[in-house]
Amino acid sequence: MTKYGRLLAEDKRRKEILEQLIPRLERYKYKKTVPPLDEETKRFMKLFIEMSHDAL
Repeated sequence: MTKYGRLLAEDKRRKEILEQLIPRLERYKYKKTVPPLDEETKRFMKLFIEMSHDAL
């Protein structure tokens, strides 16, 4: 999400959402056992993906 999200975050709104999403995803990185994504993180991801898809 970090690498490709930056490529897709072309406007101010998507950049803001990505900046809020990346720290939320940090708690899931490099873990031996990863807990399920919390609902708020899922909402940020869905919003970012929908906005990026609409821009294509």
